[in-house]
Amino acid sequence: MKRKRLLLFFTYGVSLKTWKESGTLERDLVLYKKLQEEGVDTLFITYGRKQDLEIAKEVDVNVFCNTFYLPRFIYFLFLPFLIFVKRIKFDLIKSHQFIGTLPAVIMHWLSKKKYYARGGYVPTYFFKSEKYNSIKHFFRYVMTLFDEILIAKYADKILVPSDEEKRYLQERHKRTKDSIFVLQPNWIDTNIFVTNPEIKKKNRSIIFIGRYEDQKNPILFLESIKDIPDISVTMVGAGSLYGDVVSFVKENGLNVKVHEDRIENSKLPKMLQEHQVYVLTTSFEGGSPKTFLEAMSCGLPVVASDTFGTREAFENEEHGLKCELNSTAFKKAITTLLNNEEICDKFGMQARKHIESHYSLDTVFTTEYSLINHLTSP
Repeated sequence: MKRKRLLLFFTYGVSLKTWKESGTLERDLVLYKKLQEEGVDTLFITYGRKQDLEIAKEVDVNVFCNTFYLPRFIYFLFLPFLIFVKRIKFDLIKSHQFIGTLPAVIMHWLSKKKYYARGGYVPTYFFKSEKYNSIKHFFRYVMTLFDEILIAKYADKILVPSDEEKRYLQERHKRTKDSIFVLQPNWIDTNIFVTNPEIKKKNRSIIFIGRYEDQKNPILFLESIKDIPDISVTMVGAGSLYGDVVSFVKENGLNVKVHEDRIENSKLPKMLQEHQVYVLTTSFEGGSPKTFLEAMSCGLPVVASDTFGTREAFENEEHGLKCELNSTAFKKAITTLLNNEEICDKFGMQARKHIESHYSLDTVFTTEYSLINHLTSP
């Protein structure tokens, strides 16, 4: 069977170096390595420079990057023409996020090849929810709206992570009625994020993983657990509220270990496996949050806010407990799980099965591989 070549346009400004420094490089490449085994080669179109070439050699992938040393925005504008100058052959186009999609769309126009857009989240919903008031914020909103309109108008297929985001886009863009469908972009490597009975869990232990920003409500989380007795708590994240988190912990004498930075992805499974309950106090999410799914894959029951981006990712009283966004509701849910080991274990096992059925690499790969074959068929 003839091999196929996919052009994957990275999010504006993102490079292989970005992925490597964030600790997600190996995780994000796994799907494309698996596609390669089945005859689909990927050329990664990034915003890095020569260092991306070195990283590509290390991980054995092909990359087209800014070796021209052009200013970023100029490179962005001329990217499709640079690819044509290099006479690169390909069969299909994909954009990795709904940000900076113009080069992929222009490539679609020029080549007449099919184009599909992956959205790990819908940026315009984020901007709408954040409600910042500044010229910079307004400009960023306009740019993401422009990307969304391009995708809605020109993408042959659009991948979103949930039915909520599907409905959101379909209400805004009538053309997407037939082009948009749900595919979980946040797949989980269920061979790494596993239940491990050999690792002893800390007694009455809770873990929170998320940015220390208003969206994730880390202070609300601390208010929820401050009066729960005899607990061991770990918080992992980074952000502008780090100082407030540390101050709250000290002032209230809480048994909370606060990490200032993100943890490497390779270290997360063991950390999750050491805890009994995962908590997410988010105001909203774009797609199903990765660490939320990773916790479920490790057999942890989850306690999460019943909000956009999380409410469809799990079933209440089956994989965990959904809460209204207030400390009283979270305290009650967390206490319920910590005080009932049988329910805690039951929800955790069911959460693991849910991830295997809906979010495993094999599930996502099968769907995406079928889509690629569909779009490249004569």
